[in-house]
Amino acid sequence: MTSPDRKRADPAARHRSDLVGTFAAHPVAMNLLMVVMLLAGAWALTKLNTQFFPT
Repeated sequence: MTSPDRKRADPAARHRSDLVGTFAAHPVAMNLLMVVMLLAGAWALTKLNTQFFPT
């Protein structure tokens, strides 16, 4: 078990290997993912079926 002093000394160490830590270390990757998601959403909106008067 780790001592409490060690946890307080380096709080960012536990986020280095997870998804949030990865995107914090690589902000360009985070921005590219956001652009891809926005483009996918815009493309999905064009494929969405809508009806004003249901039959």
